[in-house]
Amino acid sequence: MAKRRRKTTTWRNKTDFRFELANYSGKGEFVGMGAKLEVGDDLRLYVTDDIEFVGVDDLVRELRENDAEPAVVEVNSLGGAVHMAMQLFNAMVDRPGQTEVHITGIAASSGVIIASAGDRIIAHENTSVMVHPANVSVLWADASLLEFALEMVNKGTDQIIDLLAARSGQKTEKIYDLVWDKNGQGTTLTAKEALDLGLVDEVRETPTKNRNQVPESVLAQARSQAAIAIAKARSTTKDV
Repeated sequence: MAKRRRKTTTWRNKTDFRFELANYSGKGEFVGMGAKLEVGDDLRLYVTDDIEFVGVDDLVRELRENDAEPAVVEVNSLGGAVHMAMQLFNAMVDRPGQTEVHITGIAASSGVIIASAGDRIIAHENTSVMVHPANVSVLWADASLLEFALEMVNKGTDQIIDLLAARSGQKTEKIYDLVWDKNGQGTTLTAKEALDLGLVDEVRETPTKNRNQVPESVLAQARSQAAIAIAKARSTTKDV
């Protein structure tokens, strides 16, 4: 069967918001959803930027149009808007096709929400997972808007805690302590620590080159030259 031609769609927009509920932000102007989706024999989704309001609807639509194919999602994101990440999370878990997530740098804040949508989550051993409460950036707000923002932040944080507890199998209290550690600064985990907590399913070792190891090609050449030298030496000895 002929392979499908790979289609690539990239979202990267810029906008301003007077009010922003975010899980990792605090900016009045920010880059929108940074994601690239490749559609071929499988789906390849790369989430490598802020998870923001712009572009998520288009991304979700593309996922639903190609929901039967297996998907590989690479996550290296500091996070972004909670509810946009939840929308993408729900679209991913609703897919009948299997989804494998690879954490290739850091899955922080809302990036953890997206990573948690994987049927299998693989973290490279030199990567990190970071969790913390939702936060909010409010510009030109009156008292009613501040009250609304506080309610949204508290409920958004509770949703994050419940989601991570369900995915990891940990008690809600354990995830709560991680999220609210250091007076709300949160917790940064190594890949191994995330594995121990059930936040990832596998830690993939990162191969490193032994700089003191001589390449096999150099050794083979040296052995060949040594053999020639030995043969010459033996020939010279016989002539004497």
